[in-house]
Amino acid sequence: FKEYGVYLVKATPDGTFTYQTLSRDIGCIAPKSIRDVPFNGLVFLSHNGVFALKGFLEDSNSPTAIIDLSTPIKEVMDRICSISSTDSILCFLINSQSKIPLS
Repeated sequence: FKEYGVYLVKATPDGTFTYQTLSRDIGCIAPKSIRDVPFNGLVFLSHNGVFALKGFLEDSNSPTAIIDLSTPIKEVMDRICSISSTDSILCFLINSQSKIPLS
């Protein structure tokens, strides 16, 4: 993760590594916000909201994708102070209905 980019690094069978650029627009602004949330992927805080990186940790052929999770809470996200957001820590609440990311 970079502030304005997400990159996927993979090991190859011959012991070398390859990388893939997943985004040059969305990145992580708070390293402590990166969390593996079961069934949602790696969740992180970006300048544009809360996102999930899905598809790369699973043993499936699903493509890796970056998903915006903050659409339902866009008004709350717009009020976050960008200066202090770098110290944000992600936690999440699991209730019987859904998993809700909180930053």
